[in-house]
Amino acid sequence: MDYEMQDEGFVAKTFYSDGAKDIPLGTPLCIIVENEEDIAAFKDYVPESNVEAAEPTPAAATPAPVTPAAAPVQAVA
Repeated sequence: MDYEMQDEGFVAKTFYSDGAKDIPLGTPLCIIVENEEDIAAFKDYVPESNVEAAEPTPAAATPAPVTPAAAPVQAVA
């Protein structure tokens, strides 16, 4: 998939290789910086969101069952 940006900058780090599939929505794909000198600062950067998305927690995998609330009872006079 191609992506066209309106802003200019330099790609400092990419998190996925070409052809990567099934990337969750909202996951960062890369880091773009304004100045070329800032690229080196992201050489060893690993985003936390990629680690968390790789292994879902058991609580997230199986949601708790929802029980309906009881309807209030009114007395008829």
